[in-house]
Amino acid sequence: MRWRIDKAKQLAQELWGTSEDELTSKRRFKHILYARYALMMLLHDIAGCTDDQISKLFNMQRSNVTHGRKTASNWLNRDPHFTATYESLQNAYQIEIEKHKDNQNGNTEN
Repeated sequence: MRWRIDKAKQLAQELWGTSEDELTSKRRFKHILYARYALMMLLHDIAGCTDDQISKLFNMQRSNVTHGRKTASNWLNRDPHFTATYESLQNAYQIEIEKHKDNQNGNTEN
């Protein structure tokens, strides 16, 4: 599970141009919020993390994670930039998961 979380964080940082410190900070600049909330949603919906697990990663209360996920969900299809970047995050994450599975199975063709 740790590998999945670290990979998701890395991808979110690359797509939104943020640092790990910014993701876990209380800063509310738009690009940081987008990255933080999208990462929360991805970790919950795709990686299977609970809000409690995610709250520990971000050093915040569980209710803030729930709020962040709901906000990100509301932004989907309402904010074209957020939607496009989140879809890129999802796609990149799925590709990395498949690569990781292939490597685990001994298949290194890529």
